[in-house]
Amino acid sequence: MLLYALVLGFMVTIFGAIPFTDALVARLPEQQRRAVRLVKLDELSVREAAAETGLSETAVKVNVHRGIKNLMRLVARDGKA
Repeated sequence: MLLYALVLGFMVTIFGAIPFTDALVARLPEQQRRAVRLVKLDELSVREAAAETGLSETAVKVNVHRGIKNLMRLVARDGKA
């Protein structure tokens, strides 16, 4: 299991601190990319992100979770951002 935390623009993982960059986020599917960008980078609440995207709050939460999991897979596979 990969553990992570988002701290000041870095994804802190068991691999170390990895810059949470636009290039890394751009590799996600559209809904995941938008949810991660709004909630984690732009620091909108889930409710605000749901209003912005037209998705339910649950869908935003699911897309953020899946997006972070996919980012971790990309980092684990590629060994870098």
